[in-house]
Amino acid sequence: MQDFLDKRRHSERMERREKILGAAKTVFLEKGYFKTNIRDIARAATLSPGAIYYYFGGIDEIYAEICEGSFQLINQLLKREKQKKGPALKKIENMARSFSEYYAEHPEYFDLFAFSDLGWKRVGLKEELAARLDRALKQALSTVQSVIEDGIKKGEIKNIGDSRQVSYALWSGIEGALSINRRGLLENAGFKIGELIETQTRMILKGLGSIS
Repeated sequence: MQDFLDKRRHSERMERREKILGAAKTVFLEKGYFKTNIRDIARAATLSPGAIYYYFGGIDEIYAEICEGSFQLINQLLKREKQKKGPALKKIENMARSFSEYYAEHPEYFDLFAFSDLGWKRVGLKEELAARLDRALKQALSTVQSVIEDGIKKGEIKNIGDSRQVSYALWSGIEGALSINRRGLLENAGFKIGELIETQTRMILKGLGSIS
């Protein structure tokens, strides 16, 4: 009986925690990080400010957890593509496509950690929280880097220099495409953001090796 009650309490706590994060995401997108306070989030979550502080230490902790959750989802997608069988270049191409599809399905996450208030690097998070997000980003890039290095070892990818820089080049290219899309510069282009990222990725991969 006690075990059942403990599980129920844990489930209720997790549900309330997710409710707070969902409400906070909505408020952050509406008002931005700097103009949001705990009362705003409490109001959106139909909870008291005290209830918010029971689960989180403050605004920055809530914001960091939302961003970290997004990074974790992206990392799962990248690892899934890495584990599939096939040549390294195809894996990288599929990683870029998965990233693009994730953006299309969850544009609000990118607004939060990349565009709103100039992104998570510029909102002044506490050192420990910023370090958590740094680790999550590095994990994503290291997954791409490991595929590049594996491709170089197998002779599938040209060794053009620092594999870490190559992974950053791929990432920055996609982020740039997402940025101009976010600013509405593709509205009359005649193609979608996913098509642009696919073309962009294939251009880069053509320089690393040949893909069919």
